[in-house]
Amino acid sequence: MKQLRLEEVNKRNSITWTACNDDSRSRVWRNIFTETYGGKFVKRGRYWNWEEDKKNVPPPRKCWIFEKNNKEVKITNFSDYCKENDLSRAAMYEVMYGKRRQYKGYTFLAEEIFGLRVFKVYPKDTDTKQENTEGI
Repeated sequence: MKQLRLEEVNKRNSITWTACNDDSRSRVWRNIFTETYGGKFVKRGRYWNWEEDKKNVPPPRKCWIFEKNNKEVKITNFSDYCKENDLSRAAMYEVMYGKRRQYKGYTFLAEEIFGLRVFKVYPKDTDTKQENTEGI
């Protein structure tokens, strides 16, 4: 039995591509491949290309919610968002972790993990540390 590999399915003349396109049992191999990896095959010209099923793609695992001008801003790709909006990633991280209150109008609201919001509350004065003086 042939070993069908996900990374080779759309690479011409690979073992998986040949099995799904030029083999006499290519329909059977395509069915086996879709049962194993999901997705679907789409005919493009003479050959079949495999596409990942959009329904089975999980939502982004983590996103950050900031507030700017009283509007919520949901960020899924932190680095790209900072580059597109000319923001310093380091400064935005400082806002997230409570070292800064705001940066260019952005304040941190919450972090969303698997669709659940996690609100982070930091003390207002991070410079003052309370020491335990009991028992001295």
